[in-house]
Amino acid sequence: MTETGADESVSNGPARPPPEFPAATEPASGAGPAAPPRDLLRLGKVAAQVARDEIVPLLGRARPERKEDGSLRTPVDEAAQRRLLEELALGWPEIPVLGEESPRYQQEAVLNGDGPYWCLDPLDGTSNFVAGLPFYGVSVALVDHMGPRMGVVHDPVRQETFGAVRGGGAWLDDTPLSPSASGPVPPLHQAMALVDFKRLPPALAARVAVEHPFRSQRNLGSSALEWCWVAAGRCHLYLHGSQSFWDWAAGWLILTEAGGAAYLEEGLGSGDGRDSPRPGLDGLAVTAAASPSLLAEVRRWLGTVSLP
Repeated sequence: MTETGADESVSNGPARPPPEFPAATEPASGAGPAAPPRDLLRLGKVAAQVARDEIVPLLGRARPERKEDGSLRTPVDEAAQRRLLEELALGWPEIPVLGEESPRYQQEAVLNGDGPYWCLDPLDGTSNFVAGLPFYGVSVALVDHMGPRMGVVHDPVRQETFGAVRGGGAWLDDTPLSPSASGPVPPLHQAMALVDFKRLPPALAARVAVEHPFRSQRNLGSSALEWCWVAAGRCHLYLHGSQSFWDWAAGWLILTEAGGAAYLEEGLGSGDGRDSPRPGLDGLAVTAAASPSLLAEVRRWLGTVSLP
């Protein structure tokens, strides 16, 4: 997602007052009517520069530590979050940040405050990154009282930036994004699924493994990018047993604005969820698909699974 003629540095120049977020009807200068808004382009540029400067040079070289929830954290995660905080403050001052690497009390304070805030995962796919697997990204979403309003996910390996604005559409770089751009979304038995088996309820994981109701299955290891790959039609279905807010905030917006659909709930198959999930710090199970009809089909299949 690039802005023609833009200065390569995002750090220079005076800070400007907070703009109206996002400029959904204000495309980049000289761009066609389907171009991303200027603020979305700028946000994508911030994510790309942070990834290029703080993350990419240390692929496979960072020493991890294990957090209380069992996930990995490295000095790269922390450095990338600090840099994002700096860049976001320069471009959009006075907007608070809820970051994955922030202390819980700070996350709660931002979540319970007034006005919009940023929700970010500075390095999504840390386990991949530590192992040297080239599938990880940077995820940033602007959130207001209605949920995610603008978001980007940058893939520094493939140099791709996915972005969306609520009510304004989704893009891959400068191209409008649609799961059906390369062909119709298939039915469940022909779908390519992304499944995180580790976090599925055991009964469901066993039945998925035995019945495999889809054509084939993968697990790529970066929640934010997996949302985007469904939005791009590279995969068609996504099952995940528990995601944090920063895992799904930008990706959910990108998928739904691209024409896909998702249902988030406290436990996969519990039926207690929402099509438009509320922000929070508790994990949510994800059922997402490249089309509303495929989502309905997989949810019907889930409804036949006996869960404890």
